[in-house]
Amino acid sequence: MKFKFFLFLAWLLPVLISCHSSTTNEKKELDTPASGEIVIAVDASFSPVIAEELKTFHLMYPEAKIHVQFVPEQDVVKKLLDNQVPLAIIPRSLSADENAYFIQEKIPVQQIKIGTDALAFIINRENPDTNFTYQQLVDVLTGKITRWNEINPSSSADSIILVFDNRASSTIHYLEEEILKGTPLTNRAFAGDSEAMIRNYVEQNHKAIGVIDVSRISDTEEDSVHSFLHSIRVIAISQRDSVNNPQFFKPTRYNMLYRKYPFLRNLYLVLREGHIGLGTGFANYVTSEQGQLIIHRFGLVAAKQPVRVIELKNEF
Repeated sequence: MKFKFFLFLAWLLPVLISCHSSTTNEKKELDTPASGEIVIAVDASFSPVIAEELKTFHLMYPEAKIHVQFVPEQDVVKKLLDNQVPLAIIPRSLSADENAYFIQEKIPVQQIKIGTDALAFIINRENPDTNFTYQQLVDVLTGKITRWNEINPSSSADSIILVFDNRASSTIHYLEEEILKGTPLTNRAFAGDSEAMIRNYVEQNHKAIGVIDVSRISDTEEDSVHSFLHSIRVIAISQRDSVNNPQFFKPTRYNMLYRKYPFLRNLYLVLREGHIGLGTGFANYVTSEQGQLIIHRFGLVAAKQPVRVIELKNEF
């Protein structure tokens, strides 16, 4: 009797293994470069451009379903490190510590530059102070300059109010780490709860300087963007090393491409998928000609220039 039981087990075990293997293979097949379902994390500053990338990707590949979480940069990186998402998009490369973690855990990671981005500084339409030297703006960020008449003696003595979208946003991280080299932002700055809040505040307050991503004001095909540009001004800034007779540049694509505008940062797609799946498919799409055209449309400089840039204007 025992012998028959062991024979039954010997027959059953390969069947169970085969069933498990079949199920595993089916799961893998569901996640291909053109089909399946995944969740990705993206810095919230880039929601317009990445939402458009996903929209067109889904139209091309109807069997693919990519759910996106638009969250602050810190949360994006945490989700990537915790293996909650196979793909993330952030406006910087991975730090030395983050790279060390993936090396220690023997996790293969790809970092793909998909474009060059810029921070735009916006003011009320009635504010005439549209030109800042690079050092003046740095002094505003640190609190060394606090009033408008310190920028222009003929301006008012009103205090300058800096407005950001989120305390945990990549905007503040970039300014404190890359521009101010570890110096914290002035305590006169405050963070709102959304990019829309910044727009509304600047539109209604002539004392304010709002800091937003350039992609938020570049898609002039959108009626809301076109209307917004008529209610604000974009500050022009000199280059970092300009001292005498500085020239001032706005964050147009031309000035970003030739690095005339100083507040630039690179946008990276970070992939830790471990197999050729839907994350890889989306990464390939974003870096394709069509995907790069969308980057271009939203005012960023595409990593792979999809068209020849002929742009002579220095205005929005």
